[in-house]
Amino acid sequence: MTTDQVVLVLVAAFAAGWVEAVAGGGGLIQVPILMIAGLPPAVALATNKVGSLAATAMATITYLRGLTLDLRIALPAAALALVLAGLGAATTSALSPGHIRPAIMVILVAMGLFVAFQPSFGTRRAGGPRTRRRTLTAILLAGVPIAFYDGLFGPGSGMFLVFAFTALLRTDLVAGSAMAKIVNTANNTGALLVFTFYGNVLWSLGAAMAVCNAAGSYLGARMALRQGVAFVRIALLCVVVGLVARLALQ
Repeated sequence: MTTDQVVLVLVAAFAAGWVEAVAGGGGLIQVPILMIAGLPPAVALATNKVGSLAATAMATITYLRGLTLDLRIALPAAALALVLAGLGAATTSALSPGHIRPAIMVILVAMGLFVAFQPSFGTRRAGGPRTRRRTLTAILLAGVPIAFYDGLFGPGSGMFLVFAFTALLRTDLVAGSAMAKIVNTANNTGALLVFTFYGNVLWSLGAAMAVCNAAGSYLGARMALRQGVAFVRIALLCVVVGLVARLALQ
């Protein structure tokens, strides 16, 4: 990689960290830039996980300092996610992304329309009783299919987690995003362990990206805490539009 390419990757890593902390979907920025810089897809996905892990870990710490979260839900989901994301990463080469993209596009469009036309979604006034069934569903949904998808393919998994926690736990979007970061940290850890085993990670580049990811993530999480639900809502919709456009082009 040339110096210009390295600088481009690090700037993209900062932006990806910010996006990941606020709405999820930092890979929307980071993975394409790595591939444009000349990395093979498997290496780009693997090296991306180094920076993503730093971003989600930093966002988790920042949110925990500013919010009181129910770790009785987040930690079991994270434990499941650690294993399932690793399994997803282990099967990456066995399934073509071309078979996944159309379904993911439909889900993302449906999510975007729901958030756009339901102004009360993710606000405190839209809260309601949190039943045991909803709690268990949130844990299993975050820790099994979304985690497996994150290890297998990745784009949109952070947004899926935000949506799942917000809808099922009847919380606001800021708290839902914070819960998602805890599980996403486990996702990234599980997938990174598997990618490391297969030797796909460029650690020197990944370490530099991690610093930029963490800095962007800290800034994004602080802004989300300060600006509140409306800010996260707009960011979520922007990332949905961007991700759908990227998948459509692919």
